[in-house]
Amino acid sequence: MRSLAVIVVLTAAVAVQPATRAATSGGASADLSVTVAAHPDPARVGQIVAFRISVRNRGPQTATQVRVTIGLPIGPVAFSALPSRPACGSPGPGPGPIRCRREALAAGGSWLLRVKVRADRVRKLHMSAAARTAAHDPRLEDNRAGATVSVLQTP
Repeated sequence: MRSLAVIVVLTAAVAVQPATRAATSGGASADLSVTVAAHPDPARVGQIVAFRISVRNRGPQTATQVRVTIGLPIGPVAFSALPSRPACGSPGPGPGPIRCRREALAAGGSWLLRVKVRADRVRKLHMSAAARTAAHDPRLEDNRAGATVSVLQTP
């Protein structure tokens, strides 16, 4: 059985940080949203597939204790070394999730995480991400996203 090589590259996106607005009458809130995109799609066996996970805080307040869980493709995987900033932990043995955390994400700010996967065989590769914050999030329905890539045989 072949393994799926996973290379994780995490970066913090630079975004204009607007001034924090007053919280609504319900207290401090931070509206997180998540998107996941993949390229190329479709991919060929042996190619690197780059998954791009974007976490955005639509405000109005700073999101505190931000946590992101990245669900990896099903099947055997091998991981590269994970960078320490932003703080992401190794999923350990097996295809467990990658868990990342950040103490704060300002209103209007975004956090970009990239996961690169070597397509090892013909199949569908699916990656998902979910975000949460200690602050009140008024819209939880956009805190999860995923992307699927079809891996085709090399001609």
